[in-house]
Amino acid sequence: MSASFPQPHRASTLDRPAIAAFVTQALEEARDERALAVVRIPAPRASLDTPLTVLRKSTSIAWRPPEGPGLSGVGRAAEIVLTGAERFRALEAESEALFARMLRRTHPDAPELAPRLFGGWAFAEGGAENAPWEGFGDGRFVLPRWTYEHTSAGAVLTLALDLSDGWAGRIQLARAELASLFEALSSPLRSEPEPPRVVRVDSASRAAHETLVRSITDAVEAGRLVKAVASRRVDVRTERDLDPWAILRRLSARYPSTFRFGVRFESAGSFVGATPERLFEKRGRALSTEALAGSIAAGAPDADRALVESAKDRREHQPVVEHILTGLAPHCESIVTAPEPIIRRLPNVLHLHTPIRATLRAGVHAGALAAALHPTPAVGGFPVAEAAAHIAANEPHARGWYAGPVGWIDADGDAELVVALRCGVVRGASAWLYAGGGIVEGSVPEAEWDETELKLRPLLEAIGAEAR
Repeated sequence: MSASFPQPHRASTLDRPAIAAFVTQALEEARDERALAVVRIPAPRASLDTPLTVLRKSTSIAWRPPEGPGLSGVGRAAEIVLTGAERFRALEAESEALFARMLRRTHPDAPELAPRLFGGWAFAEGGAENAPWEGFGDGRFVLPRWTYEHTSAGAVLTLALDLSDGWAGRIQLARAELASLFEALSSPLRSEPEPPRVVRVDSASRAAHETLVRSITDAVEAGRLVKAVASRRVDVRTERDLDPWAILRRLSARYPSTFRFGVRFESAGSFVGATPERLFEKRGRALSTEALAGSIAAGAPDADRALVESAKDRREHQPVVEHILTGLAPHCESIVTAPEPIIRRLPNVLHLHTPIRATLRAGVHAGALAAALHPTPAVGGFPVAEAAAHIAANEPHARGWYAGPVGWIDADGDAELVVALRCGVVRGASAWLYAGGGIVEGSVPEAEWDETELKLRPLLEAIGAEAR
C-alpha cells in the first residue's frame, strides 16, 4: 500500500527545531490546563517497526491491516482496565471520560486524526488469570505515549502525555524520547536476524484432541449443542529470546491479506497474530462485519467447489450468520447480507465467508457491539451459552485472549475490532500458540486435528518450528 502514498517526509526536509518547539509549546499549554496532551507532528518515513525497537521494554502496539496504512504504538499515556460481566459495555463510559480530558494540538504539516485506544478482551471472563496470560486480564485498552503511522499525507508521530500532575519529569522524558525516535526513524534499516533455533515443541496428543472433539459430537447427537469450537495449544521453546515483532514481520510477508496485530503490556508477554476475521469495522453509523466459518486446505482437490458444496461446512457457517444478524438487530436501522457465502482465500486455507453491512442507530458504541457479537459461533459455538460452558469444562487450557476481540476505538466513535485467531503469546524464549475448529454434526475427529495443523502453520513457520 505504501507505494501509493505521495512524497513522504524525509529526515532532511523536516525542521526538527521548529517541530520540537511546537511540541514544547503544546505541552506547556496542556500543563497549564492540567490536561492530557495529544500532539501530532510530521515525522521521517521509515519502517513501522522502528519505534518498537527504540522503547523495547514499554507497552507496545502493532496494527497491520490488509488495506490501508498501519501503525505502531509505544509507551503508555493512559490505560483502561475492564473486568467482570460488564467489561464490554464499561468501555463506553471509561473511554469517553478519557477522551474528554484531552487537549489536542496538530502541527500544520500533519493530518488531523482522532486519538485511538488499542487493546481487547479475553475470550471469557476470568480466562486470562493464569500462565501464559498474566497481565492481560479480562479487558484492557491503552493510549500509547507515542504512536507512529503512515498516512496519505506522510508519516506522523503522535505524543500523548498526561500533565494533570507530575508534569516536569514527563515533559523532560518526552523530549528525550522524541530525539531518540527522530534519530531512529532517520537511520538505515537493520538487517533481519535469523530466528532462534527451536529446541522443543509440545502439545496435547492427537488422541486427546480427538477425545475433545468427540465430547462435542456426542453433545450434538444428544441435542445439547448445534456447534462448538475445539481449540488446541502448542508450546514452543527456543534457544534464546524470541522477538515478537520479527515474528509479526514474517507473518506480514507471508499473509498480507490478514490483520496482523501485536499487543504487549508492561507486565505481560506479547500477544501476536495474523487473523483473517474482522469482528466489525465502525465508521460513523456505517458498520461492516462478516461470518467466517467452514474451511478446507487450499491445496485440496477442487477445493473451492468442495467447500461450497460441503454440508458439514454449511452447518458450521450458518449459525454464525444467524448469530450476527440477531445480535445486530437491536442496534441497527438496516442490515444487508449476501444471500450465499463466498470463498475467502488465504495461502494455506479457504474459508466460507458472508459479508454483512449495516446502518447503526444513533449513539451505538463499539463496546455495545462487541458485547452483542462476541463470541460468535465461529469461535464459540451455538447455542452460545451452552457452547461456552462446554468449552470451559472440557478444553485442557484457558483460552486467555485467543478468539477474543482485539483492535482499536477512537475519539470520533469509530472502531475496528478483529477476532484474535492464528495467534499466540510470546514471553522470553517461550511461545504458546492457539488454533481451533468448529465441530458440528458430521465432523470427523481425525480431520479436525488436521485442520488445526493448517491453522497453526502460520505462527509455527514464523517462529521456525513445525506442527507436532
